[in-house]
Amino acid sequence: MRKFLLTGVIICLGFTTIYSQQIEQKNIKGVAYIKQKGNWVIKSAKSDKIFLVNEEVITLKLKGDRSITKERIIRKNNLGYMDIQVPKDVDVMDYYDKLQEEYRQEIESIDINYYAELGFSPNDTQINNQWYLDRTAVFNTRGWQPGIYTVIVRLEKDILTGRLVVQ
Repeated sequence: MRKFLLTGVIICLGFTTIYSQQIEQKNIKGVAYIKQKGNWVIKSAKSDKIFLVNEEVITLKLKGDRSITKERIIRKNNLGYMDIQVPKDVDVMDYYDKLQEEYRQEIESIDINYYAELGFSPNDTQINNQWYLDRTAVFNTRGWQPGIYTVIVRLEKDILTGRLVVQ
């Protein structure tokens, strides 16, 4: 009986060891990134929901006026944050580590992006009394429907003044 029990325990430990090695996990800034079915995901701290990581982009901000020349910048904003393209066939976590190592002293902020959901839904019952919404053509904006209170605002640069205006 002892041999049978001991054999069973050894087999269970073997399967547990093999299974634990198949799960790839990385903790960054208190967030657990888990690789499931070939994709990186995070698990919400508030619920059991799983959110998919954007494996094509890493957001980076360097200290001062430093810039990057080797990496492909997709977009950059006025605050200095840059979305960096993750090269094809390169794992996003490996690329994150590479950027961390290469720009170690110059990085002010580096983040892995993920897709999530809106945490709340606006419920402004006075939306029809806000006269300026008609002036900004919000109600003509694609995606707006009465009763849903979804507002999509598009900013575009005015050709003559160069300032951003609501479209």
